[in-house]
Amino acid sequence: MITAIDQDDTLVFPAAIEYLHWTPVALEIAEDKVFGNGRRELWITGDVSPHALNQLTELGWETRENCFDHFLAQE
Repeated sequence: MITAIDQDDTLVFPAAIEYLHWTPVALEIAEDKVFGNGRRELWITGDVSPHALNQLTELGWETRENCFDHFLAQE
């Protein structure tokens, strides 16, 4: 899994997913010790179901949906 650490020491986990449903696999990944216990953000290219968003929040994840909207293309 590709991750990054931003200038505020937040772990950023980008995921190219159109719509994130809460599944046993999503739970397994969200709880994986590889992500540590510090500040964590999931950057997803699409949307997150309301249930998945609640579960991620309870597990200490901040979620940025439609993350490509945060980037500006340079001409």
